[in-house]
Amino acid sequence: MKVAVIGDVDVTSGFGLIGVHSRFIAKRKNEVEAALSACLDDPDMGVVIVLAPLADMVRDSITRIQATRVYPLIVEIPGKAGHTLEEAAITRLLGKAIGISLQSGGLQQ
Repeated sequence: MKVAVIGDVDVTSGFGLIGVHSRFIAKRKNEVEAALSACLDDPDMGVVIVLAPLADMVRDSITRIQATRVYPLIVEIPGKAGHTLEEAAITRLLGKAIGISLQSGGLQQ
């Protein structure tokens, strides 16, 4: 099962350091949509991590994907501005799922 990340340069670089090879740098809606499409086309894709501000750009697409597919699991992570309590809970669950602790401000083992 593969893991992908869609985010800015900092986020994708950080995930690259922990071994995530499918990384997509996106800034605009069409770039996020193209990255999501590439992830959906990969039958081995299990988890797609998306930076929350980018996920907001394509909210309708993410909602449709989550309603119609089991995989890939789409998980949003907070941007540099911080996160809500719900996002914090999801971040903890994702950390358990992939075996690392995700902290705002950096990754810790």
